[in-house]
Amino acid sequence: MIDAGADGALKNLHGAREGTTAKNNFVIQLARAWVQGTGEPPGVAGNATYQEPVSAFGKFVKLATDMLPDATEFETGFADLIRHAAGVVKVAQKSEV
Repeated sequence: MIDAGADGALKNLHGAREGTTAKNNFVIQLARAWVQGTGEPPGVAGNATYQEPVSAFGKFVKLATDMLPDATEFETGFADLIRHAAGVVKVAQKSEV
């Protein structure tokens, strides 16, 4: 759903990056919301899975994606999506969000 329907719209979001997938951009936007709301960096924890996220940020992403009509596309590569977003979004960006 994200890849098929939102790819074009996500490119208009603040900070969307060329060459990243719509799923990556979606999780990056969630990371920015996380930083703005908590003031903390998005956490990454080792071998997290979609079914069992480990970090608080991972649990936040799972909660947000569970609201989508079809969240199954986030199951594959979930830990990589979290790691990528955490590498892109830093606490210093809090004022930019």
